[in-house]
Amino acid sequence: MVTARTLHRRLSYLVAIPALILALTGVVLAFMPLKEGLTTGSISPAEHLSVAALANDIANAVPGAEKITKSANNTITVNYFYNNEFGTAIYLPETGAVLPKPQSSPVWSFLKELHRSLFIGEFGRATSGATALILFLISISGMWILITRMGGWRALFVPPKSYGLRKVHLVSIRFSVWGLVTASATGDIFIAYKFFNFTGAYAAECRLPRLSGFGAYANIRNAGPASCAALEFSRINIALS
Repeated sequence: MVTARTLHRRLSYLVAIPALILALTGVVLAFMPLKEGLTTGSISPAEHLSVAALANDIANAVPGAEKITKSANNTITVNYFYNNEFGTAIYLPETGAVLPKPQSSPVWSFLKELHRSLFIGEFGRATSGATALILFLISISGMWILITRMGGWRALFVPPKSYGLRKVHLVSIRFSVWGLVTASATGDIFIAYKFFNFTGAYAAECRLPRLSGFGAYANIRNAGPASCAALEFSRINIALS
């Protein structure tokens, strides 16, 4: 019978290298939204702005706008086709300013691709997802071992009696395990989005209609379901046909 300690040790050996790569690249990429926000001036979201109002504002500010995308750190990106040329711009809803999209840094692109797929395509994405799942199991099994060896949950708040590297491991894991569980669980959710086309309840209850022209976006309040009537742009990826 495989014990929790044996499982913990074997899983750790199995994913040591890919987990280290994901951890190091993840730490650096964690600063990417801040860098993007500082560059585009979009750290804070605009308040009380509906999709309809946003689309109308962009239609007036960006000729030939075809697609609106909002990133996790509130950057509004607009793809447009004007004067027989495709382009991308950053729109600031607070001021109505239109900025050219900053050139992406090759360093950030390298780290992002390494973190997502290890440069081996879909197999790499699957490997990253499997690593995240195993890290989740390692975290849970490690906590179980710690609790059983130290005599219950209350012992988690008592300094361990071990010495050297073992003590460092036991002390550090008490603080880091919550981050490991959260990071590994969210990583697996991203993989589910990618491979199983899982979009969640949000998309199921509120799908925005495809409209024939950008001007028609003024009527989105009437075109969409009731739940879309006052939708604030917490998540946007709108394509117009």
